[in-house]
Amino acid sequence: MNSYDQQCAREFVQLQSRCDDYFVEMAVECPYHLPHTAVFYQALFAPMPERIMELFLASGYRRNGNCLYAMHCPECSACIPIRLEVEELRLNRNQQRVLRKNQDIEIDYGPVQLRPENLELCQKFLSARYPHKNNQAESYYSGFF
Repeated sequence: MNSYDQQCAREFVQLQSRCDDYFVEMAVECPYHLPHTAVFYQALFAPMPERIMELFLASGYRRNGNCLYAMHCPECSACIPIRLEVEELRLNRNQQRVLRKNQDIEIDYGPVQLRPENLELCQKFLSARYPHKNNQAESYYSGFF
């Protein structure tokens, strides 16, 4: 653990005690299809300062739309959040090949827009990623983004 992570951990201890009352535990079927019950420790939130979000993420929490959560599964510890140090990342041969193969792709950032092509792409993702769920792109888009 580097000094930055240690600083985050110290700050998070103070933050966590003030936020625990907003979190609830919810037991569900394991989203990774393991034979265990998954326990989401989660809270809904409004926009929060970047530093607060960073402390949660550095402490192993995840974000999905306006839901902040961590896994508290009593029978399993298979889903472990990781953080990569970008400066230390070394691409393997497959990753380098994929990067070369896709150098013609242009990335542009902008505001989230509910357009037909975005909904189509979202629905394609949902159908491939969660085939057993009945997710609809429009409701996912409005709830997640």
